[in-house]
Amino acid sequence: MHFLVCVDGSEQSNKALNYVQLLVQPSDTVELVNVEFEIPTNMHLALRPHEQPNALDEAKWREYKEQSLKIQQSVLDTAALRFKNQVTKTSLQGDPRHAIVEHIDKTKPSLVVLASRGLGMVTRALLGSVSEYVLHHSNCPVLIAK
Repeated sequence: MHFLVCVDGSEQSNKALNYVQLLVQPSDTVELVNVEFEIPTNMHLALRPHEQPNALDEAKWREYKEQSLKIQQSVLDTAALRFKNQVTKTSLQGDPRHAIVEHIDKTKPSLVVLASRGLGMVTRALLGSVSEYVLHHSNCPVLIAK
């Protein structure tokens, strides 16, 4: 069985990992997936339309991206320590909802496990729920840990 587990280092994603630890068998594979929400590089224009980009902005942006990738790798490495099975770690970029569903379509896991963040109705309506989106748009079974 191939488990695809979405992790972000949160308490909720640790609960999802707990479920997988209960389900996984020695012959199973576990794929840990973390998605970095990609902020458009020209976002500063939306935030400060009257200013022109400069080299300092570019340097800060590169520094942010490097830090973000380090955090992403750390989340995956920490989660991988929980499993003795064959574990693969996958880093994705973009909108988590779409990136996860596209990855599911490519890898065809037996089960997708992710956490519910417990958003309120208003926040969910504004931001959208990753777990709800994956549940309704994936082509395989999905377990949402609460």
